[in-house]
Amino acid sequence: MESGLASRDSQKKYRLGLETMVLGLASMHRPPLIEHYTPAMKSLARQSGCDVLLAVQSGDYSHCLHMESTSTRPPEFQAYVGRVRLLGTGISGIALLARFTDSQVDEHYARHKVEYQEYGMTEIKLNRMLAQTRAADFAYVNQRGIAGVGICLEIGSCGRAGLNVASRASDLPRARAPAIAALMREHMDRLCL
Repeated sequence: MESGLASRDSQKKYRLGLETMVLGLASMHRPPLIEHYTPAMKSLARQSGCDVLLAVQSGDYSHCLHMESTSTRPPEFQAYVGRVRLLGTGISGIALLARFTDSQVDEHYARHKVEYQEYGMTEIKLNRMLAQTRAADFAYVNQRGIAGVGICLEIGSCGRAGLNVASRASDLPRARAPAIAALMREHMDRLCL
């Protein structure tokens, strides 16, 4: 667990950890998860005019695997690919963390309180964002001139991924978020048919 090869959930069940996944991904030229989602991500990027990012959950973190864009990418979006972030600190991470139960969120926040404080994220603020995400069934974040819509995807029998559409805040106001989330779900539903 200390090396990240395994992780343990709140029910004390073990599963493969982030480092195991990274090793697996490094051994493949193009991971099947990316192959599976790329056509839908390209279509979403064209239809939304925004960048589309795919991340997978590993324990209390998300790992951004891939990005599709139809325009010149702002450097901050490209920089997310390959990064590992604490759940609740990014668009996909909020959508993923919203799937946790309230007690799991409390435990998660307690484990990472110092990290959250570095982000300026109080437990009250985090819980408010998660409540909004659960009510809407998508995350909406607007910070530092960047806005995005994120949804959680169940992958396989035991995994979760986060998909998000991101752009300049002026191009993705909150009023546009429900339509973007519906478009995202439409594309993901087609993959399941």
